[in-house]
Amino acid sequence: MRSYVKESLEKGHIRPSSSPLGAGFFFVAKKDGSLRPCIDYRLLNKITVKFQYPLPLLSDLFARIKGASWFTKIDLRGAYNLVRIKRGDEWKTAFNTPEGHFEYLVMPFGLSKAPSVFQSFMHDIFREYLDKFLIVYLDDILVFSDDWESHVKQDLKPSNLGVDENYEVKILDFGLARQMELEMTGYVVTRWYRAPEIILNWMHYSQKVDIWSVGCILAEMITGRVLFPGGDYFDELNKIIEVIGSPKPSLINKMESKHAQDYLKMLPEKQKKNFKELFPTMSALEIDLLDKMLDLDPERRLSAAECLAHPYLEEYNDSDPDPPAEKYDDSFESLDLPISEWKSLSHMEVMTFEPKKPREQAT
Repeated sequence: MRSYVKESLEKGHIRPSSSPLGAGFFFVAKKDGSLRPCIDYRLLNKITVKFQYPLPLLSDLFARIKGASWFTKIDLRGAYNLVRIKRGDEWKTAFNTPEGHFEYLVMPFGLSKAPSVFQSFMHDIFREYLDKFLIVYLDDILVFSDDWESHVKQDLKPSNLGVDENYEVKILDFGLARQMELEMTGYVVTRWYRAPEIILNWMHYSQKVDIWSVGCILAEMITGRVLFPGGDYFDELNKIIEVIGSPKPSLINKMESKHAQDYLKMLPEKQKKNFKELFPTMSALEIDLLDKMLDLDPERRLSAAECLAHPYLEEYNDSDPDPPAEKYDDSFESLDLPISEWKSLSHMEVMTFEPKKPREQAT
């Protein structure tokens, strides 16, 4: 009890309370032998207006993954604690312990609305991926694919999931541009940070998409708000054009997709907004760098090296950088070999690997 209260206070999940309410606090055993904290909210639940968001039927979820051969299971850490209690309602969650009187700032176990609220929360985050290659049941996420190649492209790992100070979860996947491939995944970064050429050309783009993402992040870090919070692909593109302006006819004509060309041509023409007026708190250098990172034309957009050479970032630019690495040969990935041979080659690679000693490498 004492360690739970101490840890929850340090994490900001609870705080001391002066609420007139005080539910009982106890622990219940989990299957793995650990303990789960629970609060006796039965009286509160009786007068709570229920949230009718449905939990998925397991039979429906199993039907959606029928035929899939590859799976990755992700269990979110923290689960309900990722959802913030509505400000002003924290006092309703007050509970008593031998350590004192406390109230929750995040959603605890025991509230009648907790499962449906959390399911809605998870569906809102992953909506664009649901049933395409991902299903969600509360804090359990399952990524599924018919073949290994597809699975590698759309695999979501815990390291790709970020939680901000408002307990909002976002997919963080910024480095998937690989020019060696003729066709690449369109699921690159969260939609709000996705370069327009990914939306328009889908499977054909360059490493400049990462520069667009970093530009969006830079603007968000400075202003404290998302620059292009689109609700879907079309809304995202419209929000980009609203700020950056309509693409020039020369850029539209370079696009490979005829559908993308026709769509852009039918949109009303928008003029680029004045960044000085749009971002009044930014310095002239910040505006100049952001303007060059958020160029609609990827050929004109700055490269990573050019960004580092910009006056705004020059203090972080290494004057004596390491020489460029040799081009990585990944042709072996396309070899059609039986699984037993892949295992043998992998084992041989591990057993024959001889790393240099750290001291020799340093000198």
